[in-house]
Amino acid sequence: MQQIQIIEFNPIYSQEIYDFVMKIKVDELGWKSDAIDLLEIEKIYLLGRGNFWIAIDSGKIVGTIAIEDKGEGQGYLQRMYLAEEYRGTGLAQNLLDNLLEFAKNKNFKEIYLGTTPVAKRAIRFYEKSVFKRIARLPEKFKDDTNDVFFKIKI
Repeated sequence: MQQIQIIEFNPIYSQEIYDFVMKIKVDELGWKSDAIDLLEIEKIYLLGRGNFWIAIDSGKIVGTIAIEDKGEGQGYLQRMYLAEEYRGTGLAQNLLDNLLEFAKNKNFKEIYLGTTPVAKRAIRFYEKSVFKRIARLPEKFKDDTNDVFFKIKI
């Protein structure tokens, strides 16, 4: 591992981001659904106050995280993925800290996230962090793929 850089989305990485996330979704989590949103990052995650970051080590994507602006000071943390060999290294916390600092500077008031029960390591990470588990997301979030939800007030 060299110096890991966390950078904002750049279109030159579009296909690599898609391939990186799909590999984790299919190979590790067993999900068959596509991630069409990753082919339209600018139209989904960069609207309003949203953003998308990638972690790069030696020219290779090793992590992603995004915040989608849902309006009214609410954001939705999405697409937090790490390459297996980078889990437990502090990179997840660095990505999350980066997103939360950005959200604070952009005047977000609440950040929500959703995941599935299959993502046990992610659930433990969120439970140990600043997020609180909640029963469901606000109606406008329209997330029908996740069953475990978290929220933080900034």
